[in-house]
Amino acid sequence: MFYILSKGVSFLLSPFNLFLILALCALFIKRKKSLFLTIGFSILTIFSNPYLFNKTIMRYEGEITTLPNDTIIKTVVILGGYCAHNQSTDRTRFNQASDRLLQGIRVAERIKADRIVLSGGTSNIIIKEEPEAISVLNHLSESKMINRPILLDTLSRNTNENAIETAKLLKHLNRSKHIVLVTSLWHMPRAKRCFEKQGFQVIPLGTDPLQQFEDNTFMEQLIPSVQTLSMWDLILKEWLGLVIYKLKGFI
Repeated sequence: MFYILSKGVSFLLSPFNLFLILALCALFIKRKKSLFLTIGFSILTIFSNPYLFNKTIMRYEGEITTLPNDTIIKTVVILGGYCAHNQSTDRTRFNQASDRLLQGIRVAERIKADRIVLSGGTSNIIIKEEPEAISVLNHLSESKMINRPILLDTLSRNTNENAIETAKLLKHLNRSKHIVLVTSLWHMPRAKRCFEKQGFQVIPLGTDPLQQFEDNTFMEQLIPSVQTLSMWDLILKEWLGLVIYKLKGFI
Protein backbone atom coordinates (compact mmCIF):
# COMPACT_ATOMS: atom_id res chain seq x y z
CA MET A 1 0.00 0.00 0.00
CA PHE A 2 2.81 2.39 0.94
CA TYR A 3 4.60 1.56 -2.33
CA ILE A 4 1.49 2.26 -4.42
CA LEU A 5 0.85 5.51 -2.55
CA SER A 6 4.43 6.68 -3.11
CA LYS A 7 4.15 5.95 -6.84
CA GLY A 8 0.92 7.93 -7.03
CA VAL A 9 2.43 10.91 -5.22
CA SER A 10 5.53 10.68 -7.43
CA PHE A 11 3.30 10.86 -10.53
CA LEU A 12 1.52 13.94 -9.21
CA LEU A 13 4.82 15.66 -8.33
CA SER A 14 5.82 15.79 -12.00
CA PRO A 15 5.25 19.35 -13.30
CA PHE A 16 4.44 18.01 -16.78
CA ASN A 17 1.94 15.49 -15.40
CA LEU A 18 0.29 18.27 -13.40
CA PHE A 19 0.02 20.33 -16.58
CA LEU A 20 -1.64 17.42 -18.40
CA ILE A 21 -4.12 16.90 -15.57
CA LEU A 22 -5.01 20.60 -15.54
CA ALA A 23 -5.35 20.60 -19.33
CA LEU A 24 -7.79 17.69 -19.10
CA CYS A 25 -9.72 19.51 -16.39
CA ALA A 26 -9.95 22.55 -18.67
CA LEU A 27 -11.26 20.32 -21.45
CA PHE A 28 -14.06 18.78 -19.40
CA ILE A 29 -14.87 21.55 -16.90
CA LYS A 30 -15.67 24.45 -19.20
CA ARG A 31 -16.66 26.98 -16.54
CA LYS A 32 -13.19 26.74 -14.96
CA LYS A 33 -11.27 26.43 -18.22
CA SER A 34 -9.37 29.71 -17.98
CA LEU A 35 -8.38 29.02 -14.36
CA PHE A 36 -7.06 25.54 -15.12
CA LEU A 37 -5.13 26.72 -18.17
CA THR A 38 -3.63 29.67 -16.30
CA ILE A 39 -2.41 27.44 -13.48
CA GLY A 40 -1.17 24.80 -15.92
CA PHE A 41 0.85 27.16 -18.08
CA SER A 42 2.19 28.92 -14.98
CA ILE A 43 3.54 25.56 -13.75
CA LEU A 44 5.15 24.88 -17.13
CA THR A 45 6.70 28.35 -17.23
CA ILE A 46 8.15 28.16 -13.72
CA PHE A 47 9.46 24.59 -13.87
CA SER A 48 10.95 24.88 -17.35
CA ASN A 49 13.04 27.92 -16.39
CA PRO A 50 16.76 26.97 -16.25
CA TYR A 51 17.70 29.90 -14.02
CA LEU A 52 15.19 29.02 -11.28
CA PHE A 53 16.15 25.34 -11.36
CA ASN A 54 19.88 26.01 -11.18
CA LYS A 55 19.52 28.37 -8.22
CA THR A 56 17.41 25.80 -6.40
CA ILE A 57 19.64 22.82 -7.11
CA MET A 58 22.82 24.70 -6.16
CA ARG A 59 21.39 25.27 -2.68
CA TYR A 60 20.45 21.59 -2.37
CA GLU A 61 23.53 19.93 -3.85
CA GLY A 62 26.01 22.34 -2.29
CA GLU A 63 29.58 22.79 -3.47
CA ILE A 64 31.13 20.39 -5.98
CA THR A 65 34.20 19.04 -4.18
CA THR A 66 37.50 17.93 -5.67
CA LEU A 67 38.60 14.29 -5.62
CA PRO A 68 40.57 13.39 -2.49
CA ASN A 69 44.28 12.84 -3.15
CA ASP A 70 45.01 10.84 -0.04
CA THR A 71 43.07 9.27 2.81
CA ILE A 72 43.55 6.46 5.30
CA ILE A 73 40.24 5.03 4.08
CA LYS A 74 40.85 2.25 1.60
CA THR A 75 37.32 1.11 0.70
CA VAL A 76 35.42 2.82 -2.11
CA VAL A 77 31.71 2.02 -2.40
CA ILE A 78 30.09 2.86 -5.75
CA LEU A 79 26.29 2.81 -5.84
CA GLY A 80 24.50 1.48 -8.91
CA GLY A 81 21.66 2.91 -10.96
CA TYR A 82 23.64 3.82 -14.06
CA CYS A 83 23.46 0.86 -16.43
CA ALA A 84 21.33 -2.00 -17.74
CA HIS A 85 22.35 -5.19 -19.53
CA ASN A 86 20.50 -6.36 -22.64
CA GLN A 87 20.54 -10.14 -22.74
CA SER A 88 19.65 -10.46 -26.44
CA THR A 89 22.51 -8.23 -27.65
CA ASP A 90 24.85 -8.97 -24.73
CA ARG A 91 25.56 -5.25 -24.41
CA THR A 92 25.53 -3.01 -21.35
CA ARG A 93 24.02 0.44 -21.78
CA PHE A 94 25.27 3.24 -19.50
CA ASN A 95 23.38 6.44 -18.67
CA GLN A 96 24.50 9.84 -17.35
CA ALA A 97 24.84 8.53 -13.80
CA SER A 98 27.71 6.31 -15.00
CA ASP A 99 29.85 9.23 -13.85
CA ARG A 100 29.53 7.43 -10.49
CA LEU A 101 31.57 4.55 -11.89
CA LEU A 102 34.14 6.67 -13.71
CA GLN A 103 34.81 9.01 -10.78
CA GLY A 104 34.75 6.08 -8.34
CA ILE A 105 37.43 4.24 -10.32
CA ARG A 106 39.50 7.39 -10.55
CA VAL A 107 39.40 8.09 -6.82
CA ALA A 108 40.15 4.43 -6.03
CA GLU A 109 43.30 4.63 -8.12
CA ARG A 110 44.23 8.01 -6.66
CA ILE A 111 44.02 6.89 -3.01
CA LYS A 112 45.31 3.37 -3.82
CA ALA A 113 42.17 1.74 -2.43
CA ASP A 114 42.42 -1.85 -1.17
CA ARG A 115 38.97 -2.67 -2.54
CA ILE A 116 36.02 -1.33 -4.50
CA VAL A 117 32.45 -2.34 -3.66
CA LEU A 118 30.02 -2.30 -6.59
CA SER A 119 26.60 -2.12 -4.96
CA GLY A 120 23.57 -2.83 -7.13
CA GLY A 121 21.21 -5.71 -7.84
CA THR A 122 18.04 -5.36 -9.88
CA SER A 123 14.84 -3.51 -8.96
CA ASN A 124 12.77 -5.31 -11.59
CA ILE A 125 10.44 -7.71 -9.76
CA ILE A 126 8.69 -8.98 -12.91
CA ILE A 127 11.46 -9.67 -15.41
CA LYS A 128 14.53 -11.62 -14.32
CA GLU A 129 17.59 -9.50 -15.00
CA GLU A 130 21.30 -9.81 -14.47
CA PRO A 131 22.28 -7.87 -11.30
CA GLU A 132 23.80 -4.53 -12.21
CA ALA A 133 26.97 -5.13 -10.22
CA ILE A 134 27.71 -8.26 -12.28
CA SER A 135 27.13 -6.38 -15.56
CA VAL A 136 29.54 -3.67 -14.45
CA LEU A 137 32.17 -6.18 -13.31
CA ASN A 138 31.99 -8.00 -16.66
CA HIS A 139 32.36 -4.71 -18.52
CA LEU A 140 35.34 -3.63 -16.40
CA SER A 141 37.02 -7.02 -16.77
CA GLU A 142 36.71 -7.05 -20.56
CA SER A 143 37.86 -3.46 -20.97
CA LYS A 144 40.66 -3.80 -18.36
CA MET A 145 39.67 -0.46 -16.85
CA ILE A 146 40.63 -1.23 -13.27
CA ASN A 147 43.41 -2.84 -11.28
CA ARG A 148 41.80 -2.90 -7.82
CA PRO A 149 40.12 -5.84 -6.04
CA ILE A 150 36.33 -5.67 -6.50
CA LEU A 151 33.61 -6.84 -4.11
CA LEU A 152 30.04 -7.28 -5.34
CA ASP A 153 26.69 -6.58 -3.71
CA THR A 154 24.21 -8.13 -6.14
CA LEU A 155 21.18 -8.20 -3.82
CA SER A 156 20.30 -4.57 -3.12
CA ARG A 157 17.32 -3.05 -4.95
CA ASN A 158 17.33 0.46 -3.46
CA THR A 159 19.49 2.88 -1.49
CA ASN A 160 18.56 1.49 1.90
CA GLU A 161 19.47 -2.03 0.79
CA ASN A 162 22.73 -0.70 -0.70
CA ALA A 163 23.74 0.25 2.83
CA ILE A 164 22.45 -2.94 4.47
CA GLU A 165 24.04 -5.35 1.99
CA THR A 166 27.35 -3.47 1.93
CA ALA A 167 27.44 -3.63 5.73
CA LYS A 168 26.88 -7.41 5.61
CA LEU A 169 29.56 -7.81 2.95
CA LEU A 170 32.22 -5.87 4.84
CA LYS A 171 31.32 -7.51 8.16
CA HIS A 172 31.67 -10.96 6.60
CA LEU A 173 35.12 -10.02 5.31
CA ASN A 174 36.04 -8.29 8.60
CA ARG A 175 36.56 -4.95 6.82
CA SER A 176 36.36 -1.47 8.32
CA LYS A 177 33.19 0.61 7.98
CA HIS A 178 35.23 3.67 6.99
CA ILE A 179 34.38 4.26 3.32
CA VAL A 180 34.46 6.69 0.44
CA LEU A 181 30.86 6.69 -0.82
CA VAL A 182 30.34 7.48 -4.50
CA THR A 183 26.93 8.39 -5.91
CA SER A 184 25.24 11.26 -7.74
CA LEU A 185 25.54 14.57 -5.90
CA TRP A 186 21.75 15.05 -5.85
CA HIS A 187 21.36 11.55 -4.35
CA MET A 188 24.15 11.87 -1.77
CA PRO A 189 22.10 13.34 1.15
CA ARG A 190 19.81 10.28 1.24
CA ALA A 191 22.58 7.76 0.50
CA LYS A 192 24.96 9.16 3.11
CA ARG A 193 22.30 9.08 5.81
CA CYS A 194 21.36 5.48 4.91
CA PHE A 195 24.97 4.35 5.26
CA GLU A 196 25.48 6.27 8.49
CA LYS A 197 22.33 4.59 9.84
CA GLN A 198 24.14 1.26 9.29
CA GLY A 199 27.18 2.46 11.28
CA PHE A 200 29.39 3.63 8.40
CA GLN A 201 31.75 6.57 8.62
CA VAL A 202 31.44 8.22 5.22
CA ILE A 203 33.57 10.47 3.06
CA PRO A 204 31.05 11.53 0.37
CA LEU A 205 32.03 11.90 -3.27
CA GLY A 206 29.14 13.34 -5.27
CA THR A 207 29.17 12.89 -9.05
CA ASP A 208 27.14 13.97 -12.13
CA PRO A 209 25.72 17.11 -10.47
CA LEU A 210 22.53 18.66 -11.82
CA GLN A 211 23.86 22.18 -11.30
CA GLN A 212 25.64 23.82 -14.20
CA PHE A 213 29.40 24.11 -14.36
CA GLU A 214 29.21 27.35 -16.33
CA ASP A 215 26.74 30.24 -16.40
CA ASN A 216 24.28 30.51 -19.26
CA THR A 217 23.79 33.79 -21.08
CA PHE A 218 20.91 35.97 -19.92
CA MET A 219 18.71 34.83 -22.81
CA GLU A 220 19.51 31.14 -22.27
CA GLN A 221 18.42 31.44 -18.65
CA LEU A 222 15.01 32.76 -19.72
CA ILE A 223 14.25 30.29 -22.52
CA PRO A 224 11.99 27.43 -21.34
CA SER A 225 13.74 24.05 -21.43
CA VAL A 226 12.23 20.56 -21.71
CA GLN A 227 15.42 19.19 -20.14
CA THR A 228 14.84 21.41 -17.09
CA LEU A 229 11.34 19.94 -16.74
CA SER A 230 12.78 16.42 -16.70
CA MET A 231 15.40 17.39 -14.09
CA TRP A 232 12.63 18.70 -11.84
CA ASP A 233 10.97 15.28 -12.14
CA LEU A 234 14.21 13.67 -10.95
CA ILE A 235 14.85 15.93 -7.99
CA LEU A 236 11.22 16.05 -6.82
CA LYS A 237 11.17 12.24 -6.75
CA GLU A 238 14.42 12.30 -4.79
CA TRP A 239 12.91 14.69 -2.24
CA LEU A 240 9.90 12.41 -1.98
CA GLY A 241 12.33 9.54 -1.38
CA LEU A 242 13.90 11.47 1.49
CA VAL A 243 10.48 11.96 3.10
CA ILE A 244 9.52 8.29 2.67
CA TYR A 245 12.88 7.06 4.00
CA LYS A 246 12.49 9.31 7.03
CA LEU A 247 8.96 8.02 7.69
CA LYS A 248 10.13 4.41 7.37
CA GLY A 249 13.11 4.95 9.67
CA PHE A 250 15.76 4.26 7.02
CA ILE A 251 17.56 7.55 7.72
